[in-house]
Amino acid sequence: MARDKRPPTSPLRQLDYKLTTLGKVLPPSDMEHLIITVEDLIFIRGLVREHELDNPPVLRSISTPLRRLLLDGDLNKAANIVEWREQFTVNARVMNYDDPNPLVIVNCGNCPWGEAYIPSMGSLLGSTTTIQRQDVDYSFHEDVQLSLNDFLKTLAFVITGTKVKRAEVISYIANKKAAHVSPNRDRPAHWVLDHAWQGLSVTRVDDSGHAERINTVYLELAGIAAAIADSTSIGRFISYLADCLQSAEPFAGEEVAKTVSITLPVEPTRLRDRDR
Repeated sequence: MARDKRPPTSPLRQLDYKLTTLGKVLPPSDMEHLIITVEDLIFIRGLVREHELDNPPVLRSISTPLRRLLLDGDLNKAANIVEWREQFTVNARVMNYDDPNPLVIVNCGNCPWGEAYIPSMGSLLGSTTTIQRQDVDYSFHEDVQLSLNDFLKTLAFVITGTKVKRAEVISYIANKKAAHVSPNRDRPAHWVLDHAWQGLSVTRVDDSGHAERINTVYLELAGIAAAIADSTSIGRFISYLADCLQSAEPFAGEEVAKTVSITLPVEPTRLRDRDR
């Protein structure tokens, strides 16, 4: 029997919302989109500022909202809903490596790990020594201002000749290690990250001699999150979006109010003070 794809019927009606600051009425789906967007941006910024991006579970937890906001277009969609016209920009380190050596592995680096920043690391297959910068044809430019789209296209890694963009680091962690653990690699960047994964790690030792290891793919993801959290334009957008949401009021036409028998505005429930 064919499955009935029609939505179930219900006497309930969803309410629209009026944004007083913009003078426009939004459907509930757009309102929910704005709420989730600002909550996720504030969540990511809080983790960066509190130096909480120092373990894989936390980084996996933010990979899916980063994918949604940056790769799936939800940040730009939210901007369009509230008529935000300023371009999103970030400041970041940029790695240039036009003709990668097929025996070299290098990452962009300068990534936050707790309160420290981990530099770039390069290695040569078959060598037990760390490559010096002058030995290979890659270079870095510090504190470059980029549009958000251009930032996502910059290099996070070059691994044995394969370039891995920052957008591909987000999709690799979000798709293969966070939302679900998948062995399927559908693009060269994901495939090469998978094969190099066990060797892409760094260790830090605290004053008491305790050693911790973390994969540098996670660190590059942390670097992306830090760039988003430190972006002046995105910070202004968060404030603007929060102000818009503060001005939102439920909005229902006469027919909707009659159907569900409600009276607006709906007053919030007040909690009694706890007995002292």
